[in-house]
Amino acid sequence: MTKRNIECHLSTCKHVNSKRTVDQNSAMHLYFAHVAQELNLAGLPVKATLAHYKVDIDWDERSVKELIWRPIQQALLGIKSTTELKKTQDIERIYDHINRFLSENFGLHVPFPNDPTKHEEKQYLTSTKDIPYNNNYEKTAFED
Repeated sequence: MTKRNIECHLSTCKHVNSKRTVDQNSAMHLYFAHVAQELNLAGLPVKATLAHYKVDIDWDERSVKELIWRPIQQALLGIKSTTELKKTQDIERIYDHINRFLSENFGLHVPFPNDPTKHEEKQYLTSTKDIPYNNNYEKTAFED
């Protein structure tokens, strides 16, 4: 094994920790759209989900990104722009917190898309089953 190969297995390796890919960006935005659709189908407008709104509005991709994803991203990582997210670990960490929040509070589970090129296909089934989480999580901006 070369020095470069060994270094690429370290957490500080630029190859391993490079910024998100175009496919990951597409998957994130597809996920935002799926969450918006599920929240709307569940009859959970923004006001009911995030208490600081005074009027009920339906969810869309932008509102999921700005009102759910970005605040959790900033609380967990201190990063404002999604363009600065590292590939797997940052995106998975944010997703895990959002998935837990939606599951525990509203009985919704929206899997992260595994093929962002299939925008028209629903790549998951809606589930209201409890989803187990490990004890190793951090509180988000939405938790007390």
